[in-house]
Formats: sequence, structure tokens, C-alpha cells
Amino acid sequence: MTIRELRKLPSSIATCLGTLHQTFEKQLVFTSSLSKEDQAITIQLNEDIDLSRGDLLVESNDPIRLKNQFSAQLCWMSQQRVAARQKFILQQGTASTRVIIERIENVLNLENAQREADTSLNLNDIGKVDFKTASPIVTDPFVTAGKHGGFILIDPSTNSTVGAGFMSE
Repeated sequence: MTIRELRKLPSSIATCLGTLHQTFEKQLVFTSSLSKEDQAITIQLNEDIDLSRGDLLVESNDPIRLKNQFSAQLCWMSQQRVAARQKFILQQGTASTRVIIERIENVLNLENAQREADTSLNLNDIGKVDFKTASPIVTDPFVTAGKHGGFILIDPSTNSTVGAGFMSE
């Protein structure tokens, strides 16, 4: 059996895969397309490490990028205008962290599909925004990373979803 070296993200703690189980009785053989999204599996590691909701377990050579500062496309979904220096909660999958909007670079003009310089987003605007997070998040492009390339923004005072974003670079 090949030993699979894994990393826990965002902390990058190394471990090795022990066994995989689809049910208590049925042990699985590791493949890259091991389970479907709707299947529950149990992962047994060779070492005891703390895995929490929102942590990712990836193969050691997986090129997933973690960053505290990044740019993303943001669709603004609130009646309240947003500008730089505003703070939110960024949720990516089950992981969440505090985030601040560093800068709004441009806004997509839906009439002519051109990007225009602007410093704020209004309801239904789509813009390129620079973010800074309290803890590192996966910043792989949405096109290749799917679920891990997207996120939502939550207003901490109302718990309302105010924006949806995706990594494009």
C-alpha cells in the first residue's frame, strides 16, 4: 500500500493517511475520485491531530494556495453601499474569518461590459475588490477549485449575506 502524505490546512500540519471507511465494516482503497459529494466517509490518520470543521485535508503535493491578502470578483447583494475599510465575515465552505475590504478596484458596467474605476459597490454591482483576512483562506481560482474558490460575505451586525465572491486569479 502506498503511504499518502497529507497536509491539514490552513495550519500545514503534516500527517499520513491510515485507512478510509465508507461504512464501519467496509474499508476503501484510496483513489483520487474516492467518494462522491453526497457520500460520507471516515478517514483514519496515522497520527492524532486536531481536525476541526472548516479545516481542509489535502495531499502534501497539492498546490492549494492560502493567503491573507487577495483580489476577487464580488457581487454586492445589499441595499447598503459598500466601500473600502468596511469589515465583514467571510465564509468559505464551513470555514469563516473576519475580513476587511482594502480597496475596490473597478466595477463592471453591465450596459457595455466594460470595467470602470470606482470606489464603491451598489446593489447588484460586480467589482474587483482587494481583501485582507484575519486568517489565511484558500485562494485558488473558482474555475479550478470550485467550492473552495468562492465565498460569501456576511454583515456581522445583522448576520445577513451581503455579497458573493469568487477568486479569479
